[in-house]
Amino acid sequence: MTDIVASYAFTSRLVDRALSVKGRLDKLTTQASTGRVGDTFGDLGDGARLSADLRADMARRQGYVRAIEAADARITASQSVLARISVIAQDVAAKALTMVTTQANSVAAVAEQARQGLEELAGLVNTRVGGAYLFGGTDVANPPIPAGQTILATPWFFQIRASVTALATGTGATVLADTLAIAGSDASGTTPFSAFLSTLAPAGGLNEARVGLPDADGSRIVYGVRANSNAAAISPATPPTTGSYMRDIMRGLGVLASLGVAQTAIDPDFATVANEIAQSLTGAAKTLEQDRAALGVAQQRLAATSETHTTLIQAFTRQVSGVEDVAMEETLSRLQLVRTQLESNYQLIAAIRDYTLARFL
Repeated sequence: MTDIVASYAFTSRLVDRALSVKGRLDKLTTQASTGRVGDTFGDLGDGARLSADLRADMARRQGYVRAIEAADARITASQSVLARISVIAQDVAAKALTMVTTQANSVAAVAEQARQGLEELAGLVNTRVGGAYLFGGTDVANPPIPAGQTILATPWFFQIRASVTALATGTGATVLADTLAIAGSDASGTTPFSAFLSTLAPAGGLNEARVGLPDADGSRIVYGVRANSNAAAISPATPPTTGSYMRDIMRGLGVLASLGVAQTAIDPDFATVANEIAQSLTGAAKTLEQDRAALGVAQQRLAATSETHTTLIQAFTRQVSGVEDVAMEETLSRLQLVRTQLESNYQLIAAIRDYTLARFL
């Protein structure tokens, strides 16, 4: 009887051992099929903390990359819009200078080109990317120029036109000063820009901090351009300026759009107005190009930062793989070894069971 009990105890130990080997076999089988050490951090053992830290860093950097991609799309669109506005300003400026010599022969054509240019500019300023307005500052939900589609029917244009049509001998300087004041005004009922852009920060967007984004830990890049103020560039004092190239361009287009054939006979005031407006348009276009250059620098910085994040993400991915993924060749070898061990255990258990039964009989 003692031999039987001892035999059963031995068999029990063999079964426990077989179950342990079976557990190892199941784990290795799962690892061989998935290629992973396990499904939880607990399965990683000492590598769990490293895996968690690496994944957190990867997630943070992936967030930066996504934000940079979104900003890059907005910068690219802003560059395109500003480039077109610059072309409009320079083309109309060149035609205005020619108009001074040809006068009545081209004033109607220049006025029409200026009207079309002003309408196009207003539409461009209201460009949206991903449903967000580019030039509205932090107010991305509303157009920077509310009456963008009807800019020629706004109080702003009516006031510009009233000043220009009042041109008379000796009043050229007055017209220039009046239209400059109208273009630089933030008063409701005069400015064509939104109430948000025309209200001082923090209540509104006038002089608010430029839109930007954190591109890395402890680093931020600004790229926003508001419709009614320069971003990085400073408008030169000569010729007289509103301090905003967009306002100066709109003023120039508005003045030229308001000229008529009869005013060409007002000498020398007609030439004075046309020449200064042409210079103002040219100067504003140059200042605009400086802002475009600054946007280009911001875009290059963002691209470089994104590349750094991507490189590090790839490096961290390899490190995570080293912790979370199994060495497949080694795993398959161990799997075969454990399978052999389990089969041996089963055979031994069967042999012991038969031996015990024979003894018992």
